Amino acid sequence: MRDGHHRRPVLEVGNILFTVRSQTEAPMTNQQAHLCERLQRLGFTAGTQMKLFGEVLDFLSDPIALANDVVLLDAKERKSGQTRRVRVPYQ
Repeated sequence: MRDGHHRRPVLEVGNILFTVRSQTEAPMTNQQAHLCERLQRLGFTAGTQMKLFGEVLDFLSDPIALANDVVLLDAKERKSGQTRRVRVPYQ
């Protein structure tokens, strides 16, 4: 906290930093919600497993749209058991 202002959480994906939305901020746009729905129909949903980036991942969350071109999922690596947030490669 600096000068009475709260610092907003930041998420780093690759070399890009994103400010994380709080629950009190505006929800996803219609475009972002539609994108997440399409990804869910393709199998990107909590409880499913997929091989991405050479790793077998168990998805722990449904897609989370941070922007119109940035969608993330919480996932657990099958081999190491490590939990991480992965970017969905959809372009």
